[in-house]
Amino acid sequence: MSRCVVIARRAAAVAALVVLVLSGHGEQHDAGSSPVTPPPPVPTSR
Repeated sequence: MSRCVVIARRAAAVAALVVLVLSGHGEQHDAGSSPVTPPPPVPTSR
């Protein structure tokens, strides 16, 4: 169950990052190039 939670949290973080990138850089987005951004830190519950 914990693996599913971690995967779900990572998927949510990636989805949020994609939404931010598309909404923020949608005007400057080029079809050939993709911005290289470091992965966001994923909080882990202990």
